[in-house]
Amino acid sequence: MACSNCFNGCVDIISDQCVRYTGIDVPALGILTGDPLSRVEESLTTFLVSALNGTGIKPYVDPAIICALVNANLPACGELTIVDLITGLIKSVCALQEQIDVIIVDVAAIDATLATLNSAYTTSCLTGTITNTSTHSVLQALITNFCALVASLPNTYVALVDVDQIIANWTAANNASTLISNKMVPYVAVPYFGPTSYFNGDGAGTGDWINIYLCNGLNGAPDLRGRTVVGCTAMLGTKPLDPEVASPVYTLRSTTGVNNYTLISTEMPSHTHAADTTATNAPHFHSIFNTDASAEHDPTVIATNYPTVIHNVEAGYSYRITGSITSPTLGRTSTSTPAITAHTVNTATGGDQPHPNIQPSMGAYYIIYIP
Repeated sequence: MACSNCFNGCVDIISDQCVRYTGIDVPALGILTGDPLSRVEESLTTFLVSALNGTGIKPYVDPAIICALVNANLPACGELTIVDLITGLIKSVCALQEQIDVIIVDVAAIDATLATLNSAYTTSCLTGTITNTSTHSVLQALITNFCALVASLPNTYVALVDVDQIIANWTAANNASTLISNKMVPYVAVPYFGPTSYFNGDGAGTGDWINIYLCNGLNGAPDLRGRTVVGCTAMLGTKPLDPEVASPVYTLRSTTGVNNYTLISTEMPSHTHAADTTATNAPHFHSIFNTDASAEHDPTVIATNYPTVIHNVEAGYSYRITGSITSPTLGRTSTSTPAITAHTVNTATGGDQPHPNIQPSMGAYYIIYIP
């Protein structure tokens, strides 16, 4: 059926094509007075879809109130839609949560650290009112004590670079005190190469040298004349002695050793000497028997009285007399053992003189301060 009073003489039965919008203009939706109903529907549908997906909702937010964290998660240009804003907010909240999670872990660590810091301190020499389980209290006491120490330093300590000048100033201000003992450590013997005019006849110091003594064995001073000093082996401490110094034992003021020493035979190195031997035959003679009443005659006598020949005929020194004008009988000498003397001479060496037992030395007086 054809409509009556239709827009633009429309004879179709499709209402949205035949009906015209007669309301006010709606620029935000793109609707104007006189638009066909189909266009109005299209504009409304487009708006509703964009509203539903958020692309069509573009709220105005003052940029001045958007923080840096949210702004970093928004598009860099163009109009901001509700989707852009919600997305930026979600990303910002997630980033904040991640930071919070880290902070929670850090806070737990901090709590553990604080628990350690707030455990009981040993305050030792710190003075003042101190709560030893409070880090703040202990730290404040430390600062207070340190400040007191700093305040006392100028009156108690001096800088190393100022020591020499302070000593010089003190010396200049105390010229009246010129005692040598002020410059010496008690009971320490030191070599002295100066004159002896500061000492009296027994080696005691006089004037500024009072209580200073020559180490000559008098006035309670050790006697170091002609002696060197060696550390006592009988001393405080339990560390074993080195083997090479374990003997002899040195006690305080004990003495030993000589300047010159003569070796005895047991101290000499083992050695031999060459010896010359001379053998000397002792004078002796042999006796023989003849026919004259078996008389015993010296061979020289027999040789004179009888033209005989005497010779050895067998072992044991037997002799026979032959050619005698008196027809002598057989004779035999008596057996004799000759005495032979052997004299061995060892040439004497050495002079039995002591040898020097002195290291290179230099003479000095030793002086000691005895309070």
